Amino acid sequence: MTIRQAVAAARGPRALSQIALVGLTVILVTLAFGLPESYAQSPSDTGYIGPSHGGLSAPTGEKPESKLWFVGGHWWADLVNPEVQRHHIYRFDPDTFEWIDTGIAIDPRASARADVLWDDESERLYVVSHIFTTNAAPTSAESNWGYLYRFRYDPSILRFLPDDGFPVPVTRGKSETLTIAKDSTGRLWVAFVENRQVMFNHSDGDDLSWGEPQPLPVPNGGALSVDDIAAIVSFGEDRVGIAWSDQRMSTMYFAVHEDGTPPDAWQEEVIIAELDVVDDHINLKADSEGRVYLASKTSEKRERPLAVLYVRDADGAWSMHPFGTGRDGHTRPIVLLDEDQQRLHMFAAAPESGGVIYHKQSRLDRIAFAPGSGDIVLQNLVDGRINNVTSTKQSVNETSGILILASGSTNRYFFNHFPLSGEPEEPPMPEAAPNWPLSGTEMPSPLAPGLP
Repeated sequence: MTIRQAVAAARGPRALSQIALVGLTVILVTLAFGLPESYAQSPSDTGYIGPSHGGLSAPTGEKPESKLWFVGGHWWADLVNPEVQRHHIYRFDPDTFEWIDTGIAIDPRASARADVLWDDESERLYVVSHIFTTNAAPTSAESNWGYLYRFRYDPSILRFLPDDGFPVPVTRGKSETLTIAKDSTGRLWVAFVENRQVMFNHSDGDDLSWGEPQPLPVPNGGALSVDDIAAIVSFGEDRVGIAWSDQRMSTMYFAVHEDGTPPDAWQEEVIIAELDVVDDHINLKADSEGRVYLASKTSEKRERPLAVLYVRDADGAWSMHPFGTGRDGHTRPIVLLDEDQQRLHMFAAAPESGGVIYHKQSRLDRIAFAPGSGDIVLQNLVDGRINNVTSTKQSVNETSGILILASGSTNRYFFNHFPLSGEPEEPPMPEAAPNWPLSGTEMPSPLAPGLP
């Protein structure tokens, strides 16, 4: 079953009169009482309503961060338990479409946001958690620092158990985003922006020992906008890379570090440099061939590319692939990889204030996205501001399927789960699939007037 078929099945073959009746009932109940705990889906909805998050703002943010992972044949999530006001590990039950609180606590700060990494080699779950701000600066208040948590999985009891000695601090202040990666030597890395400077930190010897955060030693890692962000990814079996936005210069950068070299040895690359293009939207993935995928957004309008996918090939050359135009209004895109079926999947909200989550897919060997908004995969009759879609850092496959999670304005999580079995759907392609090199090639700007 394809994602398009799964979405159609989720909507159900209801008559229009039933849709109108149930929809009107839901609206009246919501206006009177808000979303009840046992709220059932309307036939006009797509996707499912999850647990309450207690009224926190955008708990599925931020853009580079992943809240889900797949281990032991189960999907898991970092969700806020509204009754105790702290983050817990939840398990998703695909038979009942329920989220089960395992009672395993992560961050006691309910307003914290996290990035989650499952490491197959060490069989450990890593969570870096931080307090959100758009004007990050160091502070002496340890309650505002970023922390690393580590857990081990016990399949006999379907629980993640906390390891001794954690959490440990990895930053010295609040930040807009905080992401984690692990290199081939076992060293952990985090990246973030602080004082308008790209910062990084790393473990030293083991997961419990960390150095002090330091500025990324490259020419263009500082003097950023207070709204700029950074994110880190492990790729190519022997490297990590940090991507960051520079909205003042309208440039997106990437810096590469080879595993085993001194921690301050980084090589800077320019992904794209174009006036009035770059926005602070970054979601990173890497495949087994050494390619890096960066889902992002520009500031273009009307028929110009708005949501885009930047791809770095194994030789270090970047290309750009438009996901949608300014008229489509996509925002906060994420990318997922299915290497078994050689497909990539992108999800994004629209309009830019939030509303509906859309999906498009592409072949990995010929990246191109069909024109238009895409297929609706999350929509709710009551909550018209669903946004901040998130998923996993891991590649997905037939066993895992795809699980996405988002949040809206009615204090609830929203989610959808899609199988990936059978022959993958062949998405409709533009007549001429665009593929614009961005580095190492002399050519007109991919966003210049007159280009498709």
